[in-house]
Amino acid sequence: MKAKKDTRQSVEILQHTVKYYYDNDMVMPDIEEEHVKEMIIEGYSAGELNYLTNKGKEVRGYWEIVKD
Repeated sequence: MKAKKDTRQSVEILQHTVKYYYDNDMVMPDIEEEHVKEMIIEGYSAGELNYLTNKGKEVRGYWEIVKD
């Protein structure tokens, strides 16, 4: 059985490598980066993403801190 290719994108937040994905493969908006930053400060290491586009479409995803 072949391993599934990791299609998540990554971003550095508060010196952590954060891997994430959205259902539509979009890049994480700045407002979502701020949300993840706040969650990390509160002690979370993973969570759901839920973004409302300017066209009113809800886009869901997931983020997590990964170890290098």
